[in-house]
Amino acid sequence: MVQTYQSPVRVYKHPFELVMAAYHK
Repeated sequence: MVQTYQSPVRVYKHPFELVMAAYHK
């Protein structure tokens, strides 16, 4: 439950980090 709410918050706080992680995958 907490992860679902933190997921969008983290993306908004670090949108660039998410893209890098997805690309690195």
